[in-house]
Amino acid sequence: MLRKIGIQEIVHETLELDDYIPFNVYWKTPFAFPTQYWRTGDLKESFIEIGINSESGELLSITSILLPTVSYEYPTFLDGQKDIDQSGIPVFDMSAWENIKYIDDPFDFQSVFFNGRLIIVLDDKKTVASTLSSEHFTFYFDSNHFLIAFELGNLSEEEVIQLSSSIEYTL
Repeated sequence: MLRKIGIQEIVHETLELDDYIPFNVYWKTPFAFPTQYWRTGDLKESFIEIGINSESGELLSITSILLPTVSYEYPTFLDGQKDIDQSGIPVFDMSAWENIKYIDDPFDFQSVFFNGRLIIVLDDKKTVASTLSSEHFTFYFDSNHFLIAFELGNLSEEEVIQLSSSIEYTL
């Protein structure tokens, strides 16, 4: 799992939606920095890749390659969620990643499409203790600062239709 150790101010955010890859978002040009990738899912039918700056731990990108079966019901573990705590993107602890390009952390995550938002739930057993937000993303962290979910939202009507279409295509 990814553990937040800091917050980076948002310089810019670019969101791409298409029929084959439900979403790709990047906050800086990922190829301009040494990048390591944290990958999760069963890596066959569900797969998300998160690009992280190797030197600073700053989040660079998130790409959903394959989504598992999508639920259309609100995830109840978010019921106790507070308002957005802070604005920015997470900086992750990279201390255990020296000289490792890809970290494969295979486990089943959940996908929820609700009210025009896509929520990726990494661990629904934990309680949300803090949140971070950018233009289109909200990141949810537990009390130990581990990323337990993130949400793609604040989309235009066109973007919701495109995302819905790509979700249906990947199923």
